[in-house]
Amino acid sequence: MTGCAVLGLGTYAAPAFGTFLQGRVIDPAPPMLIESDDAVTLFATSGFDVFTDGSQLYESSVTRDGNDLTWEIQTSPGGVGFQIFTPMSDSVTLDPLGPGTYRVYVFWQHNDEFGLPSGTLGPTEGFGEFTFRVFQNNGLSGDFDNDGVVGQGDLNLALLNWGAAAELASVAWLNDPPSDEVGQDELNRVLLNWGNGSGPAAAVPEPTGALALLAVVGWMSRRCRG
Repeated sequence: MTGCAVLGLGTYAAPAFGTFLQGRVIDPAPPMLIESDDAVTLFATSGFDVFTDGSQLYESSVTRDGNDLTWEIQTSPGGVGFQIFTPMSDSVTLDPLGPGTYRVYVFWQHNDEFGLPSGTLGPTEGFGEFTFRVFQNNGLSGDFDNDGVVGQGDLNLALLNWGAAAELASVAWLNDPPSDEVGQDELNRVLLNWGNGSGPAAAVPEPTGALALLAVVGWMSRRCRG
């Protein structure tokens, strides 16, 4: 992960700049899902053009507290002697993260004045936030809850999230992410790999699990005939 220094930018209370400050993951590029062995590149932009120095000096750092990431950006004019209209933007690449949902808080301070197309001066501080998901890749197909075995918990996740887009699936879905919407493919991965893995749960499915399997097969058969 990039630097750990905190820049100490003070308060971040510039609502106009904050309104336009946008952030997102650009690599892996959507709609690709992020897996735990992927480096993650974050991007932030003011979202509108400002009249400012043609070369900017950037100082950027990311700190982590659990699943909360704080990204602090400080910019200042490079003093090359010409002015341009341009959006302010920056990116940072993080080392691979563990599975989970992450929230990014972006704080930005510019050590100069922004000129806006209206001829007025824009605010020089901003705030934004966004979230993203990281899925595990443990190599065990159907182990959606990442407990090391394909079983009842994975079946529950497939059924309870049926029809949901991959990025909107339950936060308990940590491994082997849905290919698109949760549906038949995910159900097949559970049924075809039932009991695979290691640990006590892998030996024989619990009776409730076996009954659930039969119920699901019957339900899917009726659904297909209908």
